[in-house]
Amino acid sequence: MRIIAGEKKGFALKSPKGLSTRPTLSRVRESLFGILQHEIPGAYVLDLFAGAGSLGLEALSRGAQSCTFVERTEAALIALKSNIEKLNYGDKAHVVRAEVIKWLQMQKTTGWPLFNIVFCDPPYDTGLASSSLQHIALHLPLHVGATVVIQSSPREQMPDHSERLRRYRTQKYGDTVLHFYICCETQ
Repeated sequence: MRIIAGEKKGFALKSPKGLSTRPTLSRVRESLFGILQHEIPGAYVLDLFAGAGSLGLEALSRGAQSCTFVERTEAALIALKSNIEKLNYGDKAHVVRAEVIKWLQMQKTTGWPLFNIVFCDPPYDTGLASSSLQHIALHLPLHVGATVVIQSSPREQMPDHSERLRRYRTQKYGDTVLHFYICCETQ
């Protein structure tokens, strides 16, 4: 994996050992960031099920203000922290070791900033894609107009809306589907 564009273009990213994570393919990341290119500069980004951090680090390379990475597996956290250090993003990156759904449930009572962009790439075919969407909609501090991108397999059904989030776009790339939601109201 490499950073595709921005100030760190071409930097190789470390991947976690084992099969516990599934990195987002370069062509999917390239398309995703092509769609979001005007929203990235200055954005407060959240990368859920972050793995090695390819989505959040790509956003930082393209000018995001900061990125919060939430991941629970040890191998992924080691790779993520190594990538942050290698890219010198320690001042812009916040790593949280937590199970994503439990972390989301606690967000109404914490002091995180309002997020502009949320990437959520849970393990496929586990029900975590729709569950994550529901918890993001119920608990996460989001700006009105914020974009939430949920990755899933084509076999998973995602709702058109969940509380204050409305789906406005779907893109399919082989075994990956990107669901784009917009936040229509604050909590």
